[in-house]
Amino acid sequence: MTTLRIGAHVGKDGATDDPIAAGAARQADLVQIFLGDPQGWKDPVVPYAGGADALQAAAAEAGLDVYVHAPWAKTFERWDPPLPVLIENTAGGEGAMVRRVDRLARLWEVFEDRLDPAVLAKVGFCLDTCHAHAGGEDLSGVVDRVKAATGRVDLVHCNDSRDEFDSGADRHANFGQGHIEGDDLVAVVSAAGAPVVCETPGGADGQAADIAWLRERLPA
Repeated sequence: MTTLRIGAHVGKDGATDDPIAAGAARQADLVQIFLGDPQGWKDPVVPYAGGADALQAAAAEAGLDVYVHAPWAKTFERWDPPLPVLIENTAGGEGAMVRRVDRLARLWEVFEDRLDPAVLAKVGFCLDTCHAHAGGEDLSGVVDRVKAATGRVDLVHCNDSRDEFDSGADRHANFGQGHIEGDDLVAVVSAAGAPVVCETPGGADGQAADIAWLRERLPA
């Protein structure tokens, strides 16, 4: 069985159900959550009784990593968001999204331009398989192309796609039920060697099945 940490995005907003219980229901190694409306910049709300400290303690006790997905209200062309409020031990959140790797170098220049070097050193990169597929990026070799621009892949959003290649539509599907070949999904995750978040539909049952599907196919 793979040693990669694999989990799922749970909940849709600041009213997310208990992330720890949600992770257990999916037999996940990690969970990803929002701290509020993903399309706005309102103050974050930690969806756990007792707040961030209590969530950190409960996650540590459960052996669960917690990632925060930052809002996506602004694109990189006008990138001026406040820094996401991240839970301790979180690898990072997405502050901006692009669909094409050929635009990625420009985004990275924006980061280098605007962020203090000490802050930039903490900025990671998340590769989303559905975003790449929707944006016309062949998943074959996409990890190498991303690393050529950023030097890193810190997190993978592994999602099948309801829509065809280069559709421009970011609509996720469960593995084997969309337009991305299963072997391509496994290849991206293997090449990245980074923790994996499944942002697929179907609630606990659907995501648990996708997590198990990946674990079965990844090398130990």
